[in-house]
Amino acid sequence: MQPSVAEIVIGTLAVALACTGGAYAVTAGLRPGNRLWLVCATGCLLVVLGVVGQRSFPGADAVSRLGKDQAARQVPGPWDAGVGIPVLGLRVTPVTLVGLLLAVAGTSLVLFFEAPPAASGSRVRALPPLEEDDAV
Repeated sequence: MQPSVAEIVIGTLAVALACTGGAYAVTAGLRPGNRLWLVCATGCLLVVLGVVGQRSFPGADAVSRLGKDQAARQVPGPWDAGVGIPVLGLRVTPVTLVGLLLAVAGTSLVLFFEAPPAASGSRVRALPPLEEDDAV
């Protein structure tokens, strides 16, 4: 079964967003003290691999080799099986689902445990005292 145009567009947008998020996460993860971003980068990588490596089950080669009934009884692999998303009518592979969960978990870890940025020596100056006479 061939993917529809909407599935191709959604897949392309998902890969583009995952690549952008992964690039940001790698950049932020290479800074000192921000290693939790690498969990997000790993999740983004798995999302890209899951969307790009997705296959339909059973594949045409399995149907031609085993027959339609026997091929349908085979156990799908991580690239073949999928979880349905009801609103969009899409199927998400387990690799993509693990990537999404890992990216969300990494983002949560970063938000909860990342150290605040160190002060770079620029302190806020105190305001000068007000004068007694405001008359001009």
